[in-house]
Amino acid sequence: MAELKALIFDVDGTLAETERDGHRPAFNQAFLDNKLDWNWSVERYGELLEVSGGKERMRAFVQQSKPNFVLPDSFEDLTAFIKHLHAAKTQYYKQFAQE
Repeated sequence: MAELKALIFDVDGTLAETERDGHRPAFNQAFLDNKLDWNWSVERYGELLEVSGGKERMRAFVQQSKPNFVLPDSFEDLTAFIKHLHAAKTQYYKQFAQE
């Protein structure tokens, strides 16, 4: 049995800038793919990081910045749409991480 020499704990943004350079562009690509005019700048994303969790962050963004947002016809509620967007964001994030 190998002896444990080190143990590293990481949170997004500690060892690599995965928030600004990974998650943020993935969110923006998911928004673009869904024909949304949303684009989170580095500054705006930094503000949104006050909210924990990607789905929760999107909900806070809609409530704060897009109060008159109209859901696409194929979604019955905001929760379902956010879940859809987050799944797309996750796929882009995985793709970006492999590049």
